[in-house]
Order: sequence, then C-alpha cells, then structure tokens
Amino acid sequence: MNSTPPPQLLLLVLPFLLLLQTWPSLAEEKQILPSCTGYPGIPGSPGNNGLPGRDGRDGNEGREGAKGEKGKTKGLQGPPGKSGPSGEMGLKGEKGDPGPVGIPGFTFIYWTAHKHKLLAVTHTKGNFENVLKLCREAEGLMFYPEDEEENSILQSFHRKVGILYVGATDAKTEGTFMDLNNKPLSFTKWKAGEPNNAGGNENCIHTLDNGEWNDTSCNGEFYTVCQF
Repeated sequence: MNSTPPPQLLLLVLPFLLLLQTWPSLAEEKQILPSCTGYPGIPGSPGNNGLPGRDGRDGNEGREGAKGEKGKTKGLQGPPGKSGPSGEMGLKGEKGDPGPVGIPGFTFIYWTAHKHKLLAVTHTKGNFENVLKLCREAEGLMFYPEDEEENSILQSFHRKVGILYVGATDAKTEGTFMDLNNKPLSFTKWKAGEPNNAGGNENCIHTLDNGEWNDTSCNGEFYTVCQF
C-alpha cells in the first residue's frame, strides 16, 4: 500500500508549516511596548556657566598671507650708488661774443695793490720803448714811485725778478728827469754820484738791489712795473 500523500495535499499543508516556523519571532515583535505621543513640556531654567577650560595647544603655523600695500612712510636715505654711464653729448652751444684783444706773448706776474693803484711786473724783458709799449697796450702806465713807501714796493719787485726800469726819462732835456706825464719828479732815490750820464747816452733809470736808482741807457733789456 502506498503511504505518500498526494501533491495537492502537500501544496495545502506547506504554507501552514512555514507559518508555524516563523510564529515565535512574530510573538517577540509583539512584546515591544507601545509608545505614547504627548505635548512638549515648559523649558527649564538655564544652568550655570561651567568653569573655563584649559588653554589648548598651539596650532600649526598657517600659510603666508598675501603681500600688503606699500606703506606711505618714507625711510632714511640710503648711501649714494655708483655713478652711471655718461650720457650722450649735448648740442653745441651758440658762439659767444669775441673777447678783448690780447697782447701776444705777454702776461703780468707779482700783482700787488697799493692805495688806489694796482701794480704788476711784466713777464718779459725789453728795452725802454718796448716795455713802455706793453704797459700802454694793457691800458696801464710805467710805474714811477712817488715816495719812499712806493719805492720800497719797487725794491721788493727787484728782488724777485731783477733790474727794473723806472717810469721816468730826461730824453727831452738832459739832466732834467720827468715822469711819463711830463711832470718833474717829486721823489728820487739816486745812488751817490748819479745821475752822471756816463757816455753821454744815459736817459733812463733802472733800480739797484738796495732800492737806489742809476741812470742808464734806454737800450738795455730789463723788466718794468705797470701801474693800473
């Protein structure tokens, strides 16, 4: 005799068996207490502030920020820098007015001032006519000392350059010396025994080391002093 139930019966019984296996878990889920939904209560009073906490540890150094604007305060001036290269040559200037006409090959040395007079020694030697011409071309006059003080100036020039012509002559009248303004001499410093017109041709005067004068030929090559 065959004891196996028919397939139609198994299809009916199988769901019932599965339900029995899951029944305990369903029972456990139903044991959860139900929650009640109520209205919110009145808020309580705020509590007291707590004690301040301890300082935290220093944090890591942050990244460098953006560069700020340049300040307006001017700093101290620094040391001068090195000279730069030379610039380009400028334009040529306009031609100036012509200067006064010079005296070729002639200058003055050992200038000195005395009262209203300006005195200077000629740079070159010459006979009486030549050095007289040099003074006149420079708009001056050959110097004649009018007193002992002025003669000492002439003597000091003599010690620097040597023999000097004095601005006086007796070319017009022998034995009567006149200055270059044709006035008789108001002061003289003749050496003893002078003027003697030795050789009959001594119409000019030159200085000596001690400040005295000697009549001499006008053809000698000496310096002179010009007065301005």
